[in-house]
Amino acid sequence: MRLFLLSLVTFLFIAQGSTAQIVQSELNTTPLLKTVQFPNGVQNQQWNTALHTSISKPNTFVDLDKIKKRNAAQRKHQSYPSTTSNKTLAATPTIGNSFRGNDLNSFTPSDNDIAISNDGIIVSVINQNIEVYAANGSQLLGYARWNDFIDDSTLNQGKYDPKVLYDPYHDRFIALILHAPVDTSKSSIIIAFSQSNDPLQGWNMYNLTGNPALNGGWTDYASIGINEFELFLNANLFGRPPSYNYLGTYIQQIDLASAYAGSPMQSKLWSGFNPTKFITLKPAPDGQLRQTGDRNMRFVMTNPGQDSTLHYFNITDTMNAPGVTINRASYPIPYYSACANGYIKDPNSPFIDSISTGSSWIMRAFTLDNYVHFTFSSNANGSCGINYGRLDLDNQTASYISYSEPGTNLAYPCIASIGYDEFDKNTAMVYVRSDTSILPEVGVITIDDNMIWSAAQTVKKGDTIIDILGAGGNPNGTERWGDYSGIARKYNATSPPEAWLFGAYAANTSTRQNSWANWIAQIKSADFPVGIVETKNSKHAAVYPNPAVSHYTFSFELDKKSPVTISISDMSGRKIKTLFEGVVPTSRNEFSFNRNALPNGQYFIQLNVDGQQVTKKLLLVD
Repeated sequence: MRLFLLSLVTFLFIAQGSTAQIVQSELNTTPLLKTVQFPNGVQNQQWNTALHTSISKPNTFVDLDKIKKRNAAQRKHQSYPSTTSNKTLAATPTIGNSFRGNDLNSFTPSDNDIAISNDGIIVSVINQNIEVYAANGSQLLGYARWNDFIDDSTLNQGKYDPKVLYDPYHDRFIALILHAPVDTSKSSIIIAFSQSNDPLQGWNMYNLTGNPALNGGWTDYASIGINEFELFLNANLFGRPPSYNYLGTYIQQIDLASAYAGSPMQSKLWSGFNPTKFITLKPAPDGQLRQTGDRNMRFVMTNPGQDSTLHYFNITDTMNAPGVTINRASYPIPYYSACANGYIKDPNSPFIDSISTGSSWIMRAFTLDNYVHFTFSSNANGSCGINYGRLDLDNQTASYISYSEPGTNLAYPCIASIGYDEFDKNTAMVYVRSDTSILPEVGVITIDDNMIWSAAQTVKKGDTIIDILGAGGNPNGTERWGDYSGIARKYNATSPPEAWLFGAYAANTSTRQNSWANWIAQIKSADFPVGIVETKNSKHAAVYPNPAVSHYTFSFELDKKSPVTISISDMSGRKIKTLFEGVVPTSRNEFSFNRNALPNGQYFIQLNVDGQQVTKKLLLVD
């Protein structure tokens, strides 16, 4: 395993107000298409008709194939031994409930996404269907095809790139699916808003054009995010095949109140982004969807091929606010390039096939404590590695760290906040993993407050080879693996925090062998497994330096004479040693101790003053 840290880099430039090419439309209204309910997908499968079509996704923003072939050549000519870093110290996440989700009977890839409500109801979506589960794994609704859910004969062409999220502000679900790939006349975006917190009841459905710029394009690669007031949709426009010429990206800003009410849905279109620079602007909503009153939405972007820049956008207010605009900035980050495609091998034969590792654009982003968190994959010495980054909006700097395993491909990383509060940057990441000795599987890893990786953990191993497209199934003979994995925080879970992931693994389904199945798993933070909670922003206690070379100093103030206990605990909550116990007068204190008495790892120092406790995290590395 190869682990390396790319250091913090400085801010390049801010182009505040540099939006001359970006234009906003007048307010638009879209009438309610219809109100729908889920069909009984569990009991009504006898017809089970669907058209399964696989298309090569366009990548005309850059010459992605050329970059992938170059990095594949690097893999063939270099050998990197597997190493384990002693800096992999963050707590490994705990896997809770875990079960098989939506099956992909024919279409490829899955394009997973997932949402979970405060009541523990899970909605999981893939290209082929939408399903509903209880948190214990019981199926509340199974195999509801998109055509059955939408139930509209005018919207019966191919469906792709589904998205789903839970809105804790209004206790509702939002689901999205794109319609009619490569067809500029019928391309559309179908968005459904649940009428209550029960997804098995009614949904308000709207149909937006997939050619909003009226430039002959069709919509692809959609992503969504919300604040308390609006839904934000980003997507890209491409021309007709065979050229798939890139026509630019756009943002739809959509009013939630009108959509939940079933009224004509209000929206505003942002377009005119420079098509030579900008593609796939990932929304970065609040990572814990707290009620902050913020009316803006941030977006971040990396180049799908290769670059050394992170682009940032911010829509400043609600769509009808006077003076609402988009601010833009760019930040240097270390150079990255797209991964070469990976390989998979049938363990029962000499057959080796290639598998797509996708692009290097951002897969998911969120904002907490004025940091934008983001993830993407990139080349790592010929293999495919996963990256986690932070944009510090206060200090105007951006950085990312990378995790890779030489000879093994890790791809399609997706992140969610798994911290205790808005100051806790702990993040969970789902990804997919494969090589010639590992069948495609689902993994999880966490990144702690100090940008330290946990040990990687396999969630679900692959069962078989993937053989859907075959050696001649597409121009490159490459199996489709992405383009997405899914993960969502359960917003009211705090003791401990939890997220639910949804990833694709190789399996035999009821109607197709050597295909994709999908796995749902509960991921719990392992930072404070026995109720230990780090005290944030205490004015009276601090630990420095952290990490330390030789000695730690723990400073604290007492406003009255008090009994004081200072102790050290490990990550399991087990007390290692009481460092001090006694009565301390009114004072300002600095307590120090030798860090070399402990092996490398992560610990907690606890100050108990007259029955009240302050807890701080310690990081010990060489």
